[in-house]
Amino acid sequence: MISDYSPCADVHEPQVEQSRGFVLSPQAGLGMLDAPTIRESLTELYTGADPTNSNDLMIRSFKASKLLKTATLGPELEGQLQSRFESLVGSSRADLWVRQQTRSVLDKATRVHTFEELTRAIHKIYLEHFSNGIVGLYDEPTLKPTSRLPSIVVQRACTTLRSGVALSLDLKSGAQNFILVYSAWGLAEDVLRRTVARDEFYFHKVALESRTSCLFSHSGEKEFQLLYDPGSQRLEHLPLSREKGRRSSLLEHEALLLARWTQAAESSLGYPVTVTWCATQDQLLVLSVQKLEAPEPPTLKFFTQASPAPSLLLAENWPNIPSCKKDLKKLKLAQLNLTKYMAPLPKRRHSTQRQGKRRASFKIKLPNLVLCPKCKTLKPSHQVCPKCDGQR
Repeated sequence: MISDYSPCADVHEPQVEQSRGFVLSPQAGLGMLDAPTIRESLTELYTGADPTNSNDLMIRSFKASKLLKTATLGPELEGQLQSRFESLVGSSRADLWVRQQTRSVLDKATRVHTFEELTRAIHKIYLEHFSNGIVGLYDEPTLKPTSRLPSIVVQRACTTLRSGVALSLDLKSGAQNFILVYSAWGLAEDVLRRTVARDEFYFHKVALESRTSCLFSHSGEKEFQLLYDPGSQRLEHLPLSREKGRRSSLLEHEALLLARWTQAAESSLGYPVTVTWCATQDQLLVLSVQKLEAPEPPTLKFFTQASPAPSLLLAENWPNIPSCKKDLKKLKLAQLNLTKYMAPLPKRRHSTQRQGKRRASFKIKLPNLVLCPKCKTLKPSHQVCPKCDGQR
């Protein structure tokens, strides 16, 4: 039920390390249902639900959550977890991440320090899966409690100075000829919250082995960094100096190493990937690798108008030739075209007073109705009666 974990075991790069840990298989979650009463009650909550009644599904979800709070992971799984925990931590202080394998470390990971916290975090993931599965009956009426159980990854946490992601395709334009590396000081959650502007590096896949420099790089404006404080055991926002904020958080040769590692992972797995990484002063560390869904050919729709996107945005129209600068121009033009077709946004926030004054004129006026001289029904004035076609 438990095996060793590495983001991509088939990729070996001496200058890029991979985070180590262990992963719980989907069958490990069945240990919570070993008690006959819990299994029967949960099955009854699933089978007796009305998929068309959202209120009934929510009530049953709450009942399942209350039922599973008393369940345990099972003695067999807890024994294996205890041995794995001791071998992974050793004599040092425990500092681990717990997450679902399909999610990134930056998405939703729980930081734990003791074995009790580890079992509590794993129990919470399984509890959310079983209770949320009842709500999922609204879309899939044939869903069962044991359907699509998550794999859970437990890996070593690290104190990082820089972090980011690397993508094997451009999500905005759908271009598959590039590898994009993004970085920021501290933890990259600040990039997701848009409190900092990330640093960007673009590499072309065809010329990645022969070139030693990127095609395009941009250093974003950064005022804060999000760091983990071991003393208080929480994340803290720290201000950056102006010189450090304007400097790129990732060196160009480090971005090149990450781009080559991402290309090797894509070739090994056979699909586009997003790589989550972090770095200390002199070491790059890959934390997780997730499948990256290629965007559909975009159709730009606004209000009632619809216009097909330019053929330039479609990845299959890009010739796979080593003319990197030409492809880079296409990529930038595609991104500009998408920005050009975006709906307009106000430059400044409108106050609530201005909003109220604008909405004050939104009034419903009663129509001017008169009695029809023939049938005595109400009709609009100076118009033919809709009932008897009478007109004065």
